[in-house]
Amino acid sequence: MNRADQLAFCNRCLNKKFNPKKGVVCGLTGEQATFDIDCPDYAEDKVAKKEQDRYDAAQKDRVLKEETLGLNSFGVKNQKTASYIILTIGVIWLVAGVMADRIFFYPFVLIIVGVVLNVRAVRKEREDKFKDDSVIDNIDED
Repeated sequence: MNRADQLAFCNRCLNKKFNPKKGVVCGLTGEQATFDIDCPDYAEDKVAKKEQDRYDAAQKDRVLKEETLGLNSFGVKNQKTASYIILTIGVIWLVAGVMADRIFFYPFVLIIVGVVLNVRAVRKEREDKFKDDSVIDNIDED
């Protein structure tokens, strides 16, 4: 377990203290965390845990809103689905404009945004798959 993981663990503990020279330390030992998996003296700070959970949920919602361009408020939870919706709207608008003998600028913008969003979604899926594969490889090596 690295220092960042230990800090995430210690920030939810009642026994944490702050030392200006060392940072977050254990209130019982006065030293930085040295545990690998679990701290034997861990006492959960329910208030800090609730705050962290609220922050994590808000962060997740912000990322989802950014990935779906606000379509998450309509129930879209997937970036690829959002890209298909935007592409479909752009194509329908373009076809309707051509049929009405009017070419609008906005359908082209929607189509480009939809394509870019789809490329981002595919790239993110590949990165996530690569991360999952590397985690499995690391587990197999242990």
